[in-house]
Amino acid sequence: MEKEKLADKLGVKRLPVDAWIDGKGRLRKMTFSVSPSDPTKSGKFSFLLTGFGPAKTVASPPSDQTVDIRDVMG
Repeated sequence: MEKEKLADKLGVKRLPVDAWIDGKGRLRKMTFSVSPSDPTKSGKFSFLLTGFGPAKTVASPPSDQTVDIRDVMG
């Protein structure tokens, strides 16, 4: 989802993001916070990216163990 569309969905005008880039130009960490007028939709999100090595095969969890963030946000 584009950052602008996510900001609109959350009810905020801006969605500032902090990003940390390592010496090889790779994104290592990204954080952002949202504080919309509806406090039930506020939160702080942090993503830490590690293990830049050989490709891994990851199986998706069963659908009954997942949730779409858009459904949670209403």
